Amino acid sequence: MRHKSFSRRGVGLKSHAQLQHSELLLVPRLQNLDGEQWPTPHDLYTALGNQEFVLFYQPEIELATHRIVGVEALIRWRHPQRGLIGPAAFIPLAEECGLILEIGRWGLGEACRQIRAWKVMDPSLGRLRVCVNLSTREFAKEDICDYIGELLDEHSLDAMQLGVEVTETSLMTNIITASGVLNRLREMGVALLMDDFGTGYSSLNYLQSFCFDVLKIDRSFVNRMTEGNNAEKIVQVIIELARVLNMEVIAEGIETMEQYKSLTRLGCRYGQGFLLARPLPVDEVTQLLQLPGKILPETSFAYDHAPLRGIA
Repeated sequence: MRHKSFSRRGVGLKSHAQLQHSELLLVPRLQNLDGEQWPTPHDLYTALGNQEFVLFYQPEIELATHRIVGVEALIRWRHPQRGLIGPAAFIPLAEECGLILEIGRWGLGEACRQIRAWKVMDPSLGRLRVCVNLSTREFAKEDICDYIGELLDEHSLDAMQLGVEVTETSLMTNIITASGVLNRLREMGVALLMDDFGTGYSSLNYLQSFCFDVLKIDRSFVNRMTEGNNAEKIVQVIIELARVLNMEVIAEGIETMEQYKSLTRLGCRYGQGFLLARPLPVDEVTQLLQLPGKILPETSFAYDHAPLRGIA
């Protein structure tokens, strides 16, 4: 199921050159002391069998109220010797050796299990949307919809509680199969999110072909908003386009108060980024979900002068 495009995507895979928590290893591929590349496919199979993969969750925030409206599931590898490892170090290899399908299905199952746990803990969280990312290979499997349906039934979940994020890269690989998968997911009631919007070549075509619920503005536009170029105008156009198409908008990669204020002024309702909340292990994000009204205190924001922590 995310490196933030998906020929290299899978269970919430994003990577940035910033740290979160303890030592989070971000390099694309590591080496052992003898100079051999690490990990190997055997290491990944061992990690999956030993349940070393974990999901972190990054909140999606209503900008005006600071209320948590959803979370995105992001994969990590908690290695017993090397510590917490980011997806860039192992997801490309998982795709090369084909293990991405098993990792993706594990991530879907784990996300659904966690949705159920939150719902049991607090019935009001039954409306919380948890988003996962489907890889290119997962889209090529027509039985992915059956698997998602089985998970929803197994955990007694409403389809609206699950969101599926896709990129244009995922769609372009096999547009016919992807079209069938998206249409069936929509019929099931699963929320559909177009991720990294604006970075591909056929975004408008796909918006016409598929009924997405949410556009996620790519962080590259958000990061350049305050540089005095056309990036802010592009963001404004995307927000207006979504409004006309009756879609929600989530701005990704909000890292400064200046970006936050600009997006609010432009009418962007939702956002996600290190300024608002970094990706968190399940126990920490659960604490945030238990805040009154799921509203983050403004003092929790990582203001410009504070070091940004986290990796998506």
